[in-house]
Amino acid sequence: MNRSDTIGKQYAEGFLEYAGDPARITRIGKDLQKISHVLESENSLSAFLTNPTISLQEKKKVMNPVIKKLGLSEEGQRIVLYLLDKKALELAPNINKAYCNLAENRRDTVNVTARSAIPLNKLEKQKIIQWVEKKEKRKVSFIEKIDADIIGGLFVEVGHRIYDGSIRGQLGDMAEHIIGREKKP
Repeated sequence: MNRSDTIGKQYAEGFLEYAGDPARITRIGKDLQKISHVLESENSLSAFLTNPTISLQEKKKVMNPVIKKLGLSEEGQRIVLYLLDKKALELAPNINKAYCNLAENRRDTVNVTARSAIPLNKLEKQKIIQWVEKKEKRKVSFIEKIDADIIGGLFVEVGHRIYDGSIRGQLGDMAEHIIGREKKP
């Protein structure tokens, strides 16, 4: 676990404690997912927010319309502003991941993120959800992300486990297999 993950987990634990009841846990989780998605997909916004020469007031001025557009709950808005004050908003993706895992352990749901080069159709999503529900014996909270770095196939995160069915992953496995054969006499 790297430093960002460790700090993210500490914030996540605090936010989970702050949330308290299941409805707020879910609401804050959705807000963290929204803000994480924006920060991961908008590099210029992330660069702006991490720039030490830009004042906190300017950063808040830029973030207020973003917060409104995302439709964050009151708790989510407070969390974003709190993280801005602490100069930790760039950790939102790390916080989100840790929060999802911690919240998952509190409830009977597992978080699943599927990344692919193109959008999945309804049947593909259902098959993934059914596969995970059977494997985990829990309900699934499903998130789909489009990732241009994936050549083809699918990359699925189930809680903290990763299943790499991408073409890149399969090619890597083949290369390891071939190299392993060449080393044997």
